Amino acid sequence: MSVIDFANSRMTWFGPLNGSMSRIQLDGMCTLIDDEQGTEDAYYLIAPCHSEHTHLDGQLFTKRNYDFRGIFGETEYTLIRTHWVANPGVSDDPGSENTGGRTPVEARLCKRK
Repeated sequence: MSVIDFANSRMTWFGPLNGSMSRIQLDGMCTLIDDEQGTEDAYYLIAPCHSEHTHLDGQLFTKRNYDFRGIFGETEYTLIRTHWVANPGVSDDPGSENTGGRTPVEARLCKRK
């Protein structure tokens, strides 16, 4: 059996708008097995983060800050953002053209673009 060393495991991705890179620690992993289809899909949970202005001089954290976590698979993902005001049924989609835009999510998993 192989075991993930979560203390030293990170997920890295590159932002399409400004070429920035994000590197966030992994917090969990699960594999969904479909015996009928003979498929296995791995999903990774990132550690909780705060919204921030990483590339600006001055104030680091955004006003009306939120916490977020993400679950990422090979072909789908979802973000879980906890805003200062709850807005059930709405999720921010990093795949949209405007990263800050909100997109209603029905199945809670979005196809990667």
